[in-house]
Formats: sequence, C-alpha cells, structure tokens
Amino acid sequence: MKLKQFLLTVCTLIVAVIGFAKVGHAQSVSYQTYKYGTSTTSMADGDHARPATVTVSNGAYVVTMTIRTATNLSAWPVVVNSIDGQAPQNVTKTQSGGYYLYSYSFTTKDLSGVISSSDLDQRTGGLQGQPQHFL
Repeated sequence: MKLKQFLLTVCTLIVAVIGFAKVGHAQSVSYQTYKYGTSTTSMADGDHARPATVTVSNGAYVVTMTIRTATNLSAWPVVVNSIDGQAPQNVTKTQSGGYYLYSYSFTTKDLSGVISSSDLDQRTGGLQGQPQHFL
C-alpha cells in the first residue's frame, strides 16, 4: 500500500513539473497585429511596442502589451475595450519623451494562438477596430 501511495505521489509530482514546464519560462513574446479576420497588417501595428512581456501566474500566462502613440496626437488616442474576450487588466497610462504609452495585460493559457481585441481608436473618428494579435 505504501508503495502504491509513493508511486502515486511521484506521478503527481512529475505531472506537476511537466505542467510547470509547459507554462514556464517565457519572459517576452513577439507578435504581429492584423486586421480582423485577415492576414493583412493592421494600421495600428506600428503603434504596438514589441516584444510583449510575459509572466506566469497561477498556471497561466499574463501578457502585457504597450501601445505607443506620438504626443502630437491627442493624449492616449487608442483604448483597448477587450482583449481575448476579457477586459484589459493592469491598465496604465504614462508619457515618456515624445510618446503616450498605454499598457495593459490579459491572461491566456496559450502563447501560440490568435488573440482578438476590441479597440477604440480616436484617430479614425472613434470607430471601433478589432485587430488580431498573432502570438
């Protein structure tokens, strides 16, 4: 009986280590921004600072992206309403040099997929866009 419990404990530890390795050491990820439903580069692609930073929390990835726009535009002209079906987390608005920086995070289990977002871009008359980010 003790041998069975020991083997079960070892198997559980191996699964936990494999799970940790899968959601593990990523510190940054490069990505592309495309128009929704296409493989055409989005007008907003140049506004996205790269790479995105990645941390691991509770077995999932927390991805932080930054939108960088010139200060000769209105202050923070792009706002993210949703990302990967969730409200953006940890939103910060700062100014650095000649740029407004809008940083936000979202949580995902997969860094190799398509992440859709809903953005409000005041430069396009306040129309909502839906860029997709390919991680």
